[in-house]
Amino acid sequence: MTTLTFHAKSSASEVVKGLNAKLDEKVILITGATSGIGVETARALASANAHIIITARDMKKGAEVIEDIKKTTGNNKVEVMEMDLTSLQSVRNFVSQFQARKLPINILICNAGIMACPYSKTVDGFESQFAVNHLAHFLLTTTLLPQLKAGKPSCVVVVSSLANKNGGINWNDINWENDYERWNAYAQSKTANILFAKQLNKLYASEGIKAYSLHPGGIFTNLQKDVPIEEQRAMGWLKEDGTAHGLFKTIEQGASTSVYAALAPELDNHGGEYLEDCAISQGVNSKEKYQGMAPHSIDMEAAERLWKLSEQMIVYASSGLYTLIDVTTLMAIQSSDVRNETIFSSIIASPETIILNWISLSVYFIVVLLIILLLCGIQLNKPWLLFIWSVLMIIMLLIDGIVTVLSLREHQQQIHRPSKQLYGIFISIFHFRYLNQAISEYNTRQRMLLRYNTECPSASYDGSCTYSDGLLNPPKANNNDYHIPDIPPPSVSLPRAQI
Repeated sequence: MTTLTFHAKSSASEVVKGLNAKLDEKVILITGATSGIGVETARALASANAHIIITARDMKKGAEVIEDIKKTTGNNKVEVMEMDLTSLQSVRNFVSQFQARKLPINILICNAGIMACPYSKTVDGFESQFAVNHLAHFLLTTTLLPQLKAGKPSCVVVVSSLANKNGGINWNDINWENDYERWNAYAQSKTANILFAKQLNKLYASEGIKAYSLHPGGIFTNLQKDVPIEEQRAMGWLKEDGTAHGLFKTIEQGASTSVYAALAPELDNHGGEYLEDCAISQGVNSKEKYQGMAPHSIDMEAAERLWKLSEQMIVYASSGLYTLIDVTTLMAIQSSDVRNETIFSSIIASPETIILNWISLSVYFIVVLLIILLLCGIQLNKPWLLFIWSVLMIIMLLIDGIVTVLSLREHQQQIHRPSKQLYGIFISIFHFRYLNQAISEYNTRQRMLLRYNTECPSASYDGSCTYSDGLLNPPKANNNDYHIPDIPPPSVSLPRAQI
């Protein structure tokens, strides 16, 4: 138990010294450590002789940072590995490279983040703030669970924010397809950080992995790059003369709570807690404007729900379904955890609907042929070809309309097409052609994952599982074949699914 009391203005190096930390045999992985508080977090922990691995999207910048840390700390056990949090495949590539090194992880600090940026999606089809701040770290952490177990007692530190008080998870539109508001999206991602840490601790504390989330305090870093100066003044961050408000910390002070969460022995029996200013937060009971957390951030049902949804979103991205179905549709289909008895909504089209859709799809191929016929008629100056083309086109359009209506009637309890705009209707019809096949394939993936993950220590997103290195090798039944359990589809109503 430490005798020193740390506070809002304590620096990261003061925390390391105050705790008399000796980290010679420890492996510490830190994301987002090429700027801001991540650099100072890495520097402070490197000063205690830990083996520091930082991740970077820009390897040149990462190399410059680690050279600076080596120079200032005298610790040569500092290195950089490439990872781009805007790509789940990049995260998987990093994990594969890291696992090949057979290193344990004693401390994982999920520090990287973006804030209040204009609306954009990652290559996987997810809203950027949620994807970078939460989803990529979720994938990173869960796929590195074997390494965290090898390094136990280990801990995961997730850098959140006071912004959690500004909004919870937008369950109806987690991808912000409609009415994007950048601060609400940021608040959602920071709430997700807290809920993730709580659920992670709940699931794995018994296996030697603790988790914490924290608010580092107000610090001016590259995080504010998308916030105009005028807006910063309006929010009270900057005074009229352009200097920072007195509540803001230096970057070194901003890194202190991350270091405290990683090292403080008094936190051993307080896994899952949310920290502020090198102490456990007063949480929802805090009366301070710039401290505490919202009730939605400690909702354990929401934490479990977010965990399940995060798993589904990652499987969804890895399957390539984001090219066919948007995330709003995924949520409308009401999926469930790969570790639970119910998976996805099992919307498997009836044979009639599949036939209708393939007939309708064939219409499009015929239309292409008719267009070729039209061009030939014009080129050859054959009016009768143009007449035949017109008649066939009308017939095809009628067939398509009838088939579309029948298809929609077949699924009327499950899918409602948007009909606000003609363009929206066209897109809905086009996507509907492929929806049955896509969902059927998705069901198969989910059922296989259910089987794999009920017998594996952690979730898998690439269809594989191993107890030794975390790369899933699917367990086999006695007949040396995979047994995919028969999961009945739950009765779920899907109002206003965005196809």
